[in-house]
Formats: sequence, C-alpha cells, structure tokens
Amino acid sequence: MNSLKVSIIFFLTLLGCSKDITIERVHFPNEFDFVFYENGTSVFEKKIDDTDVVYQVLYKWHVNNVNEWRSDFNTYAPSYLFHSEKLSFNFITDARLVVVNFMDTNNNWHQAKKDINPNSDIFKILDNIHKNM
Repeated sequence: MNSLKVSIIFFLTLLGCSKDITIERVHFPNEFDFVFYENGTSVFEKKIDDTDVVYQVLYKWHVNNVNEWRSDFNTYAPSYLFHSEKLSFNFITDARLVVVNFMDTNNNWHQAKKDINPNSDIFKILDNIHKNM
C-alpha cells in the first residue's frame, strides 16, 4: 500500500512540474530527416533542406510558435517526424498536437508539447505529403 501512495505522490509531482517553455533560442538546422509513420512503422522518408517548401513551411510555423509550449514527460509514438541532431518535431495529427524535443546550449534535452490548429499551413502540407506518397 505504501508503494502505491509513493507512486501516486510521484505522479502528482510530475504533473505539477509542467511549466511553460519558450523555444525561440533553439537552433533551427539547415536540414531535417522527415519520416512518416503509420501504426508504428516508417512508411515514407525524405531529407528536406532550406530549399524545400516543406522545410520553409516548418520554419515559418516554428518562428510563429515559439511561445506557449508546456514541458512534458510522456512518450509519444512518432507520426509526422522531422528530426535533426538537436531538434525534432513530432506532429500527431489525430491528437492535434505537436511534440518538440530539443537540446539546449548545455547539451540537456527537453521535451514540450503544444496543441495545434488542424487548419494551420503545416497540417495542410503534411496532409498533402500523405496524399502524394
């Protein structure tokens, strides 16, 4: 019974640790590996760089969405994943959620999440990629 109490207290503590994060100082790389997952399996992969329209939309979306992120300790299955050495975005369209993982200047990893408007340009691009696979 004591272990259950300790587990509940630990869980509630983690919930209370969630805080707002600003990601504007995150280094945005010149290229990403883009991977689309379906049922936990990679079904499409593509390297994108700053000449690619998908990259440009992602960059614009990032610049306009640096605030109102919440720290997060959950694990998420990849969906539409853009990843580089120090930054990744996992767009989970069904949940209308994006999860960012990034390394700070002290080489510490952080994870945050944000609700996202399904009518945003980034979702339109992702939907277009999916239709053209």
